[in-house]
Amino acid sequence: MKNNILLTIILLLGVNCISESAHAGAYVRAISRKGTLVTQQIIAWTEEDNAPNPCKGESVCYVGPDVKYSAHPPGLYGTCMMSHNCIEAQSYNTAKEVAEAYNKAHPIPFTASFGIENEDASCVGLYYLTQQPTTAEHNGLIWPGSVCGIIPPENQTCDLAIPTTIDFGSLNSWQVAGQKKTITGTITCSVPATLLVTATSKNSQKPGVVSFSLDGGRTFVDSLTGKAEINDKDAFTGVEVPITGKNIADSFNFSVTLQKNGRIDAGNYSATEIIIANYE
Repeated sequence: MKNNILLTIILLLGVNCISESAHAGAYVRAISRKGTLVTQQIIAWTEEDNAPNPCKGESVCYVGPDVKYSAHPPGLYGTCMMSHNCIEAQSYNTAKEVAEAYNKAHPIPFTASFGIENEDASCVGLYYLTQQPTTAEHNGLIWPGSVCGIIPPENQTCDLAIPTTIDFGSLNSWQVAGQKKTITGTITCSVPATLLVTATSKNSQKPGVVSFSLDGGRTFVDSLTGKAEINDKDAFTGVEVPITGKNIADSFNFSVTLQKNGRIDAGNYSATEIIIANYE
């Protein structure tokens, strides 16, 4: 009997770019920063069916994109009250209902531009606030599962492109061990830089291992795992990738080798791998 094995790729870049395929969570990328004006984009936001809404029971709760400062959390005033990038989420029972309501109000992928307090901002993400936003208070909390994407240096703009899946196809059990697939991605930036490209499994059961599931990520099997590499080096440790700049595309390879650790039952196996590129 045969197994169908599919790996979904999520891409996060320090100048943050993400593929539009995601597992549970909110994925936000910074597009650009010019002084105190930040442009960012919510690429994808999905939630598990029964994930709780952290806003439930509050008298008021705002949810929207904002930036994290090195000295304090965001206050959500600029993004919510000035630029109207938020929704009120206290009336929804689950996080999935919040995501659906946000997508209805601001269809995803949603690009938002807003002013920030100062240039001492480190990353962008999805936040919530259980009070009325003001310029004096900074009590925003990162939304559960949201990734905070690093803000690029002044005038830096990057784009990342790579296939969003690795499809191993249909394999007999005896064919699984050692099967290797490679995809090629490109990073294009306006300014030269060196990025550290790493990978992690969103729901890995073991550090440094690609974990596979038969039920969409709710539980994982021990009999089938994968080894991930970037440019033939361990992907979980990371590889430095020099970026030329001047909008020239620089390539890197991402590969996964399947590992058989016991009896593999027939079925449709899937995994989600996150590739992250950050400034050093």
